[in-house]
Amino acid sequence: MIVIDADAQHDPNEIPKFLKNIKRYDIVLTYRKLNKNMPFVLKFGNWIINKTITFLYGIRIKDSQCGYRAFTTKAYKRLRWKAMDYSMESEMIAKIGKYKLSYTEIPIETIYSDKYKGTTILDGIKIVFNLLLWRLNNI
Repeated sequence: MIVIDADAQHDPNEIPKFLKNIKRYDIVLTYRKLNKNMPFVLKFGNWIINKTITFLYGIRIKDSQCGYRAFTTKAYKRLRWKAMDYSMESEMIAKIGKYKLSYTEIPIETIYSDKYKGTTILDGIKIVFNLLLWRLNNI
């Protein structure tokens, strides 16, 4: 299964990269290559969220908020998320840690046609809060 954000920031032509890696891992995460067009607030917010994930779940990843991902059917049964907002990416990662699923990260290109798309500071605070709650509740 492959999920892709609906905001046209990701190129579907990168799907073959997922297919190559999903044979060896339960989950293929992506990270957006450093791009001068990525707004600073998004870079900083992602850094905070990534550090929170490392601290709470022991998972070191480069871009927790990139929504372009692939997972096996077996992994999906473990990853099924309840979040209906920008927290879903982080909820998946929390479950990767909980269920000790194997994962890898691959770089992708990202198109930033609108600097105001994506998460806001309030969304970021909610994501960090949810990460703390999930850790306390051992989701």
